[in-house]
Amino acid sequence: MNFIYAFEKALKINDLRRCYEKDLDDSEKDMMEKFRNQVEIEYLMQESYVSGYDKENRAILMKMHRTSPDSMSKNHLIHTIYLLERAMACTELQSEGKQEQVFSICDFAKYARATVPAKGESKPTIQALQDHYPERLLHHVVVWVDGGGLARILLKSIWAVVKWFLDSKTRTKVEFIFNAVSTKSLILFFD
Repeated sequence: MNFIYAFEKALKINDLRRCYEKDLDDSEKDMMEKFRNQVEIEYLMQESYVSGYDKENRAILMKMHRTSPDSMSKNHLIHTIYLLERAMACTELQSEGKQEQVFSICDFAKYARATVPAKGESKPTIQALQDHYPERLLHHVVVWVDGGGLARILLKSIWAVVKWFLDSKTRTKVEFIFNAVSTKSLILFFD
């Protein structure tokens, strides 16, 4: 069995894409409600949304700082896959099928170490993205407006080491922008 097909079947990605549709069969309602619940619980802990497009009609996926360290890896995974699938659908629609990648921005303006989930909570999500969506990311920008102190220094240090373990193509997709005026000015820069 194809590995990607098994992943999609296990997570029911086609159903996840449709979880907010209004006209559902009675047999689907419970599963769709469960998906919506998982997406919304994680959204309350980390506001995330698809908003706007770059010059090439690729959707921009925004993730804000977390407000709580609480997370369940399954909810985190479902929320992230839902957003990525939504961004890819927006890209495909806006570009009339000419593009398939998304642009991602993480806004760490209000980052706090106390709200970062345990390492094990994010690991399944990161693994799924690496295994099943490797070429869907055009560029990922982490914006840190100001402040952060020790956490900011730690993040810079970790990235300085980790980036050398990534292949060069992946490394060039990730960018950290410190002391940006605001996320809105950054979006205009990439627009």
